[in-house]
Amino acid sequence: MQNNGMKRGLLAVLVLSAISGCNTQDEDTKPVTTMEPQTFEATEMKQGVGLPLQILPQNTTVEAIKFFEKNTEVTKNTRDQYLFSHGLVNADLTNKTVLYVPINATQNRTISYELTTADQILRGSVTISGDLKSDPLFSEQWHLNNTGQTGYAMQAQTYQAWIDLRTAQGMSEEEARRRYQYDPSILVSGEDMNVLAAHQQNITGQQVTTVVVDSGMAIAHEDLVDNVLPNRSINFVDDSSDPTATGTGGDHGTSVAGLIAAKGWNGLGGRGVAPDANLIGMNYLEEQSSASEAASYGMTGSGISESENIAAFNRSYGISAPAFIPTETMDETMYRYPTQYLRQGLGALNIKSAGNAFESTQSWAEGNQLCDDAQNGIVSGQSRVLSCYDSNWDPANASFYTVTVGATTTAGKKSSYSTAGSSLWVAAPGGEYGTTEPAMVTTDLMSCQRGYASQAAVDEFEQSNGAFLASLGVEDFHARVWPFNTPGTDLNRDVNPSCNYTNTFNGTSSAAPNVTGVVALLVQANPQLTWRQIRYILAATSDKIDVNDKPISLLVGGEDSQRTVPVHLGWVDNAAGFSFNNKYGFGRVNAGKAIEMATQNSIKLPPLVESEWIDVSPSVSLSIPDADAKGASLRFTLDESRLDKNLTIEGLQFGFNIENADLTAVSNGDLTGSTAASDIAIKVTSPSGTEAILATSRTSLGAYQGLGNSDHPGYAYHISGPMLANAFLGETVYGQWTVDIVDTNRADFGEIYNNRVPSQLTAAQIRVYGH
Repeated sequence: MQNNGMKRGLLAVLVLSAISGCNTQDEDTKPVTTMEPQTFEATEMKQGVGLPLQILPQNTTVEAIKFFEKNTEVTKNTRDQYLFSHGLVNADLTNKTVLYVPINATQNRTISYELTTADQILRGSVTISGDLKSDPLFSEQWHLNNTGQTGYAMQAQTYQAWIDLRTAQGMSEEEARRRYQYDPSILVSGEDMNVLAAHQQNITGQQVTTVVVDSGMAIAHEDLVDNVLPNRSINFVDDSSDPTATGTGGDHGTSVAGLIAAKGWNGLGGRGVAPDANLIGMNYLEEQSSASEAASYGMTGSGISESENIAAFNRSYGISAPAFIPTETMDETMYRYPTQYLRQGLGALNIKSAGNAFESTQSWAEGNQLCDDAQNGIVSGQSRVLSCYDSNWDPANASFYTVTVGATTTAGKKSSYSTAGSSLWVAAPGGEYGTTEPAMVTTDLMSCQRGYASQAAVDEFEQSNGAFLASLGVEDFHARVWPFNTPGTDLNRDVNPSCNYTNTFNGTSSAAPNVTGVVALLVQANPQLTWRQIRYILAATSDKIDVNDKPISLLVGGEDSQRTVPVHLGWVDNAAGFSFNNKYGFGRVNAGKAIEMATQNSIKLPPLVESEWIDVSPSVSLSIPDADAKGASLRFTLDESRLDKNLTIEGLQFGFNIENADLTAVSNGDLTGSTAASDIAIKVTSPSGTEAILATSRTSLGAYQGLGNSDHPGYAYHISGPMLANAFLGETVYGQWTVDIVDTNRADFGEIYNNRVPSQLTAAQIRVYGH
């Protein structure tokens, strides 16, 4: 819908190209031709969407190109785009295309250029005109296009508020200022999902539907309403089609929906990753019955037909209780259903947050204390270096039919809270807390009376903390720490006067919808992709970030007191060429690369084979010696006697029965607690030599014996709670596998005592997914 109203300034180029000869001249001596200035009148100019510029001669090879703005040569950014004050230029000399991407509003969009051919230099300019359609908050949505912005966080008044509080509590002003100071090093340009590369091609999620399974969704929100499918959402509480949350608190699902598909280019708020995708909301978290859970997977009661173009179900929720949770048969049926039956058999994906329990098990105080004690001193100066909770403990995260997502920051590192584990598939931006480090800018409940950004939130904070802060003489703390969200502050009046948006949404709850949005883009780009092809594309095109993430080993001892046990491997390159990290899965999603791969039609995946559970139990129980790096090793071979075919791996599930009598004693009330579960580390090595950590040890597991595994007292792990390993993607399954299990600790932690007897591996099984 662009009007290629470019004046025929190319005429001179075409004439010269016809008479050009061989390249016998140095560049310094080549004749220079200055062409007539051109104009490009765009009938529709969208922020972030590309406009093709016809500045390359089609009959002459251009060897090099330079761009200039106000007589100054324009440099490239990290993605080889030429960065102007008003936008970006992508130049592909091989395919003879130049794309202009408007970013900022301006009155002057003049681009000067210099083309070098075999025998001449051509100089020209083009001025692009037209009204720019934009979204006022887009410029601070760093997850879409990271230019080093703060997402309205990191305000000077925010640091001062924390300094005032800490000094009032007795901290020295020097220490307070050192701890709370603006740190530009965390604002790293380019650390985003490369979403603009998709939008530039007008891939915006058109005619694709995503389902938000959450606490609710404000279907009439000004920046969502145009994308909400009428009468298709479900309120499981009152059986209506309006799951808009009641009450005055913030609505988690509304903020999730904004990250997926806030409407783009409408002059309101920001935009989603897939700003033209359709939305269906379901408030399953408000009514967690068996019927509503089944409907939330597209089964009976959902109103979703098998022919609809449903790309993904977003599930920004999970379990943080420090215990393994058994997987039931009905669970597996639900997990499989969208992938097998929806989108005309091509499948819809389950996109799920990994969890926010790396540093803390949320409200489980004893679990937090166990993590504190167990990890104390592993790395000097750091209280948490291993995940307090494991992503595999949530049954949905441990399913092959789930894409589990971790969270990253503006610096391209793991978000502090993001739960790690071998079941992660990819990572995506989630940010930090939106105060001294950026979080997400997204939709909130409308009006200044409800939501995260509201007077109600201020009043609730004051009710809980006002008297305490007043006693210390600290004033206006909420307004200074959260100025974007606080009605009446200067920042709020300038950019969020109706309080319809928030800048503090975060967590893997944010990372998951960012991936859901990318999946919607992929389905638009290539509607014939199966869910497995999309899953594969995400792994194959994600960016390997935090490349210097270091492995971690624990000094455990045993026969040799200096023996160590690896509990985090950092990045591992497998035999099929994939890199995997328990913090990031296969890396941070890259929408541009994913779209490029999706449109090549080069991903061939034979039909999925899912094996039965294969028993690989030891012939006799294996004893796992206490605090001994030698541990216990289980070796087994997979071949034609156990599998009909040497499958190429797409995923593996493991199940273990690891028992300890002390855990039984805890369940019986004879012991106050045991470290037997927390102490266990599990490493798996494939026939190709690739290693994966299934359990790190030093976790919160076992802090509450009987919680979640009450049917299996006495077990640190049970085969009813599978563990998914994704690191072996693309490798072949035949050969000898090794499982090393180590008890890494001999210390008591308060009333949680070190196990008095060794744990025992009594059973093991494996299930293979592949082709």
